[in-house]
Amino acid sequence: MAYEENNYREVLFGFLFCLVVFYVVFSVRYYKEEKLATAQNYSIATVTGFGDYDVYFSFTIGKIIINGETCIPSLPQGFIYKLKRGERYIVKFVREYPYFSELLFEYSVPDCVKESPKEGWEGIPDFSKLCK
Repeated sequence: MAYEENNYREVLFGFLFCLVVFYVVFSVRYYKEEKLATAQNYSIATVTGFGDYDVYFSFTIGKIIINGETCIPSLPQGFIYKLKRGERYIVKFVREYPYFSELLFEYSVPDCVKESPKEGWEGIPDFSKLCK
């Protein structure tokens, strides 16, 4: 009887632990998506590598190097095969939490733009004006 009671408690504890972890993970994800939806801060990110399901990138804010990733299924079909390491794109980030970031593949950065301001831009830059 004592064994069954301990087993029941272990199962209950395991279930509650999994429930708490599930809640925390999805709360953070929702919080990140909510913050990114209202973010208006942009910088230049460089593609640094590829995983099974991710594109990895990095960008600098002030003196901090931020590493991020974008899930491949969220990209247009076939687009992943066109990407190369070292290509630069605009990245959207949350100023208070720069690790909350999203690579914007529709905005490639031309070679005439060498760097972004230290704290990034407050909107997507017009590269035609920056490249004159």
